[in-house]
Amino acid sequence: MKNLLSTILLGLSVTITSAQIEFVVINTPTENNFIASSFINDDEGWIADNQSVLWHTNNGMATFDTMFIGKQFVKIDFIDASNGFAIGNDIAYKTSYGGATWQSLSLEHITSALLLIDKNTGFISGVDSIYKTNDNGISWSTIPIEQRTFVDYYFTDESTGIAAAENFTDNKPLWRTTDGGQTWKNVFDDYHYHMNSVFFLNKDTGWAAGYFETGGSTHEPSILKSTDGGSSWTMLYQNNEVMGLGESFIDIRFKSSLNGFAISNMFVNVITTDGGKTWTRADETNFVNFPEHNGYYKTIEGSNKLYLIGTGGYIAKWK
Repeated sequence: MKNLLSTILLGLSVTITSAQIEFVVINTPTENNFIASSFINDDEGWIADNQSVLWHTNNGMATFDTMFIGKQFVKIDFIDASNGFAIGNDIAYKTSYGGATWQSLSLEHITSALLLIDKNTGFISGVDSIYKTNDNGISWSTIPIEQRTFVDYYFTDESTGIAAAENFTDNKPLWRTTDGGQTWKNVFDDYHYHMNSVFFLNKDTGWAAGYFETGGSTHEPSILKSTDGGSSWTMLYQNNEVMGLGESFIDIRFKSSLNGFAISNMFVNVITTDGGKTWTRADETNFVNFPEHNGYYKTIEGSNKLYLIGTGGYIAKWK
């Protein structure tokens, strides 16, 4: 049985709609910053906050169970109602009890990227390497990745995956594998682009989000798109009107072939309702926006429903 400290009932406060957009802002009884989230379907998911509390819902955030876990996670990923992995303070963790208890893994130099493909198979990023398990985290193999760090992954099947990578020497921000992550090939090598997130809607169509670094070192939020399973990429969106040092997209998700959302680390969150042909700043739509915050306390999760989660206990559900 889960070690549940409390069950909290929530109310839906405001529904914001247009012909194509419908958001429900959810009242939460906390002002803690939500940092990481993972959903296994439209209704069940977990959210980690900055006060070492794990929030669990199995009814689309109508109610939450809360668990004090004594750890601050920067990344979580669940594959089913019991099994999940997390990263916090350069340590990787595993749970087999729905998040109620966690055990640390003996992996070194952990970064903040992880991905579960199925109950047995998953990846966790290290410095200059990635760790792969084929037995639900019991054992791990080490795969070298040429002096770079993978910051996000997305697999379209058990063999084919795309990773966003960071290396300030030669950059080469996007990589692809066709053998389950054993070897990786660079598929986009424009030095000016730095990608933080990848997401695929199906085996062919996907997006990568991050920033373009100008000659003046300004970061312009940018989105790339692939229509051939990640083998090639083209620039889809770039904002060259940002102020100061600019901003960077930190995550991107689509809940259908038309509707998608990209999160900035500051204010320029953008939304599309036409498959990415056009993008509109969320704070200019009058439909939804995160509370203003300069930092990484923002996540986006879900599938047919999309949850926007942020600082100060903010949650909005895109139905």
